Amino acid sequence: EVESVLATSGLSSLATTGFQTIDRQALVELVSDRTDFSKQDVDQVVDQLESVWQAVVSPTSAITDFETFLQSANPDTLTPETINARLQQLRAMVKPPESTSEPAPNLSSVYAASMSSLEPAQLFKRLVRTVRDRVDLNDIDVSSILQQLQAFTGSSEGREDAQTTVDPFQNTIRADVEDYLLNAYLWALTRKTVKAEFKDILYDPDANPTAVREQLLPLDRDFFVALLQQRDDLPSAKVDKIVDRLEETRQAVLESLDAAIAAAPSQSFTAQVEDYLRSAVKTDLKPATLQRKVATILQKVDANVQHWGDRLHYLSPDRITALLKERHDLSQKELERVTTHLETVRDRLLEDAQKRQAKIEADAAALWEKLGEYVSDRSQKLTARSIHRQLKTLLKATKTELASLQTHLPPFDGATVEHWLLERQDLSETQVKRTLHQLEKAWNSLLQVPRTVDAAKTGYQQALTVLTDYLQHLDGATITAADLPQDLLHYLKQHHINTDLLGHLSQHDWTPIADLVQQRQDLTEDQRHNLLRQVQRAIYTLGKLPRRLSLRTKRQTQNWQDTLTDYLRHAEPDDLGVDRIPQAVQRLFADAQAAWGTSHQEAGTLGSQKPLFDRTSLITLLKDRGDITEADATRVIEQVEATFKQTSEQAQTLQKQVEDTIATTFDKLRHSIASLPLPELDYDRIKQDLQQVFVDPRAGLESLGSSVGDTLRTQLSTFNRDTLAALIHKRDDLSETLAQQLTDRIDTVRIGAIQQIEAVQQDAQRRLEDLKQQAQRQAEDTRKAIAIAAWWLFATALSSALTAALAGAIAVGGIVWLHQMLGISV
Repeated sequence: EVESVLATSGLSSLATTGFQTIDRQALVELVSDRTDFSKQDVDQVVDQLESVWQAVVSPTSAITDFETFLQSANPDTLTPETINARLQQLRAMVKPPESTSEPAPNLSSVYAASMSSLEPAQLFKRLVRTVRDRVDLNDIDVSSILQQLQAFTGSSEGREDAQTTVDPFQNTIRADVEDYLLNAYLWALTRKTVKAEFKDILYDPDANPTAVREQLLPLDRDFFVALLQQRDDLPSAKVDKIVDRLEETRQAVLESLDAAIAAAPSQSFTAQVEDYLRSAVKTDLKPATLQRKVATILQKVDANVQHWGDRLHYLSPDRITALLKERHDLSQKELERVTTHLETVRDRLLEDAQKRQAKIEADAAALWEKLGEYVSDRSQKLTARSIHRQLKTLLKATKTELASLQTHLPPFDGATVEHWLLERQDLSETQVKRTLHQLEKAWNSLLQVPRTVDAAKTGYQQALTVLTDYLQHLDGATITAADLPQDLLHYLKQHHINTDLLGHLSQHDWTPIADLVQQRQDLTEDQRHNLLRQVQRAIYTLGKLPRRLSLRTKRQTQNWQDTLTDYLRHAEPDDLGVDRIPQAVQRLFADAQAAWGTSHQEAGTLGSQKPLFDRTSLITLLKDRGDITEADATRVIEQVEATFKQTSEQAQTLQKQVEDTIATTFDKLRHSIASLPLPELDYDRIKQDLQQVFVDPRAGLESLGSSVGDTLRTQLSTFNRDTLAALIHKRDDLSETLAQQLTDRIDTVRIGAIQQIEAVQQDAQRRLEDLKQQAQRQAEDTRKAIAIAAWWLFATALSSALTAALAGAIAVGGIVWLHQMLGISV
């Protein structure tokens, strides 16, 4: 019944609006209209109703709940495990319901329509913006969450494992650029101030310049064009103009980054010298030790001797004195002596650098001259192989590394070399051309040969080695997330590793490091996972990788008036045309709703509120632009008002449709629920059962004593109707009507039982009285019989006694008398 109602209700077109507000309580109230339903009946019907209802509404409501979770959850709870669990719940919610019964014919189409607004790409964009806007999440955590979201929205099955390998070094600048170009207002892209705004997106002034440059290089002109072409509000004629401004801004940022990168060695040298002067023991502040240390720092920072002068000029007497005063363990005399020592070291190194520079330049010039001597020598056979062999020999003879020579070698002078070849007079024109080509190729190979010692690459490899060693020996069971960054920084400094090198770490380099940690058997799985996350965050911080825009700037939320004013002030004249204003105002209206937290149910009331802008001041604003007449300004504002009114009316119409659809659907559901039959109670069986529960007089009540009968009758009398009604109403499987009827029936049985008990007690009392009287009569007869028997016994006893006495007397006296009579003496 419910499936049929929902399939024909028009739910599919409104599934993402009003129907999301229908919760379980609304369904309970709907079912509770049946007064003959018990609480248990209501729960059962609501459970079935809600299961089908959620099959249509849950895809969008579940997405909303998940968005709310991503937006407001505590950062500590946004772990890969928690996100994975929520995604699994979400995946289960958006699947069509499984039912053993045959679904209504149109239910599948309802479900499909409700899911149409959840297209994976659009869903992913919504979730991405939600996560990236959180300023309490670092970029490592954001990267982890976004990878899980991408796996979920990009595949119907998704990823089952929560411990997905995360790339902690994604291009944050690219993501910011995509968000800006796809979502910025059109007039924000076309105005001249876009250069300043776009620069803020591209450039993180606190980040490692090299890391920023690496992220910025792939974002070329074609990338900008591809993004802007995805917009449906941007005429193709304006794309090139906008891209020109964007590319100009990017090139300006790259130039500033190149300058910062060029200055980085000087800054690194400065920082290392300062650190040494602050921390070195006094015995190391001697000329020889100072010279070795400063020279070592110079070579590590930049192997190119021609740059040493720029580095060393930093060590001015005033700067040296200021640094040494920070130690607080040097007397004034010691401070002056160390300052003098360091000045001497600086001058010696400058002199040495100048000498080495002059030698390199001389060796470079000599190499070219010796090449000329070789080419001009008619005894030398000039072949491709011999030319390359000779160049190697000449290089060895200079005893200078090619890396140092490369910047001083002159470019290949074809005219001069051709002159050398012609002076030989032993080569044909064809041979001259061929040999000239071979010589040019060989010389240019010197200029293009990779440096044998690439300081940057070598330093980066050293950083990876040190980092790997650190993770192999780190006590991951005791180190805390708060202590790890400082602990890692201290370890890197001990090994003289520049932390800026960590900014070059990529996923390619991170994977072996992650595998190494996973192989540590002394840590549990959770400890290994937590250690990786902590190290990722520490590297991100110490390496100064570019942060996403939301962490670098505070976005100011504009209200309706500010946004509308911004639009009217900066939009180009053709963007204020009749065909462009409606689109712009409708978007402003939608953004205003989002900013105010206004739902579709509330949207209809916006149009009835007081005016959200001052007509007169806006017309004045347009006239002040200088490129719009007063008549055009009035026309623009009139069209803005008309569009706003039309949009408000559309919102009200949509709200009315939602309300009507909900009312119609609930009426149909109410009718279906009203027709549900209920099972009837078997009152005869209830009466029989209750009689057995209370008492059955025919089952032996007569054998009960008087006190027991009185007790039972008293208990049944005390268990009155009110107590019985309260007891029955505790049953959640009985409706009010049935509870009332059942109370009446049970009370009738109770009263009947009491009456039967009283009748049985009266009959028992009567019988007891009869028994007493009979017993009294029997007792009297027995007493009399006993008395008569006693007298007879007494008489018999007395008679026996007299007889015995007489006999004795006769016996004794008779003998005497007999003797007397016979004259016999005793």
